[in-house]
Amino acid sequence: GIVAARTNNGRGVVGVAPSARIMPVKGLDASGAGDDADIAAGIDWAVTNGADVINLSLGGAFDDPVLAVAGQNAIVHDVVVVAAAGNVVKIT
Repeated sequence: GIVAARTNNGRGVVGVAPSARIMPVKGLDASGAGDDADIAAGIDWAVTNGADVINLSLGGAFDDPVLAVAGQNAIVHDVVVVAAAGNVVKIT
């Protein structure tokens, strides 16, 4: 809702980009668990399926090369990658 809530939605709020389209990608299982390879697969899927921006609202304890490669691939394809503060992923 903060990003893409439409105008005249009966809720009295509009998102900052009401014309934006959201592409939900589930990289973790139903309990919210998974590993970096699962997240990287979600990044790759989003890139392949036309995402312009990828938001990673999650955290991790290590700098995993598999995430760095997925992030680099996204950037090569002109996809903006936004990561939550505290993530330890270096994308260069």
